[in-house]
Amino acid sequence: MIRRIGFTVLAVLALSLAAQAADMFSGTWVMNVAKSTSSNGNLRRSLTQVISMDGGWQIVKGHGVDKDGKATSRNLISKSDGVARPEIGNGPDSFGMLTTDTQSDDFHAKSVSIAITGKRSLTQVLVISPDGKVKTRTDTRVDKDGKTSKDVTVFDKQ
Repeated sequence: MIRRIGFTVLAVLALSLAAQAADMFSGTWVMNVAKSTSSNGNLRRSLTQVISMDGGWQIVKGHGVDKDGKATSRNLISKSDGVARPEIGNGPDSFGMLTTDTQSDDFHAKSVSIAITGKRSLTQVLVISPDGKVKTRTDTRVDKDGKTSKDVTVFDKQ
C-alpha cells in the first residue's frame, strides 16, 4: 500500500514537472534591443509578446514599435504538430503563407512559412535558455526577389 502511494506521488510529480517544462514558451517576453540584431537594418525599437496555450494551440499577442517609430500589433495562433496550415493571424505575413510549426523539445521550436506563390519564405528558430529566462528568435527571410535577410531577436521573460 505504501509502495503504491509512493509511486502515485512520484507519477503526479513527474507529470506536473513535465507540464510546466512543456510550456516554457508561455509568458510575457520583452525584446532586449541591445542584444538583438538585424542584417537589413529593420531592427524594431521595441516588442512585447504575451504567449499562452489553449488546448494545444499557442496564442501570441504582440505589440511594439518598428524601426520608424510606428506602433505595431500582431496576433497569431499556431500548433506545433508538424502540420502545414494557412497562417492564422493579423500580421503582414499572415496572408498567403503556409506555416509548419514543430517543437523538438521543451526549449527548441521551429516555424517554417512559405508563401503560396513560393516566392517568399520565413524560417524562425526559437531557443529558450536552460533557466527559462531568455528566448532567442532567429528569423531568416527570403523576399519575393530572392534576397535573404536575418534577424536575431532576444527576449527577456518578465
